[in-house]
Amino acid sequence: MPGSTVSLSVLEPANPYTNPMSLTVSTAAGNSFENDGETVLIVQNQNASARTLTFYADINGAERTIGTATLAGVGTDNGYAVFGPFDPSEFNNHNVADATKTGHVMISHSGANSDVVLAPLRLRPKVR
Repeated sequence: MPGSTVSLSVLEPANPYTNPMSLTVSTAAGNSFENDGETVLIVQNQNASARTLTFYADINGAERTIGTATLAGVGTDNGYAVFGPFDPSEFNNHNVADATKTGHVMISHSGANSDVVLAPLRLRPKVR
């Protein structure tokens, strides 16, 4: 996976029943999102063929694969899957050169970018 990713905004709908969320098309560079241990990733594979989702972490400048998952094609559950929540000690980037990526989970996938759309969703809003 390339060293840089495109960061996704974590959704924090005040009322998920009246504030519908929209999924973001994945990027060639991969994607990342801020993770607090109470965030899940909603993913849809819009292709008929299965796709592989890979989760990465950058620990002290060395990227490593944390895990992979197979996304069913659009014919199974409309291609939707939910992953997480993610344990920050295992999934978050630590001590990376790009400080904006510290505390983020990195994701890439097989297939064309337009095949996969995703959105991180915080299960409990952050206390501000």
